[in-house]
Amino acid sequence: MSEKQKSKTRNWKCTQCKAACLFDESNPFRPFCSERCRNFDKANWATDNYKIPGPSVDPEQELGEPSEANASGQGDSEPDS
Repeated sequence: MSEKQKSKTRNWKCTQCKAACLFDESNPFRPFCSERCRNFDKANWATDNYKIPGPSVDPEQELGEPSEANASGQGDSEPDS
């Protein structure tokens, strides 16, 4: 192993089970130790066991739905005749 490769290799604790593992190209599951831990993490996100703190966001607004002012005709650029 070259010096450059040694410098990229480091020991890491799996973010799921806390087992020691390598954080380098030889570990395709990094930052996890195994596919099992990676899948547990994905399942936790999919079932909302993990949440990002912050205010709730209305999905309608997040998708770029028009605001109430634009929906009622206010703010349109066309002049009234």
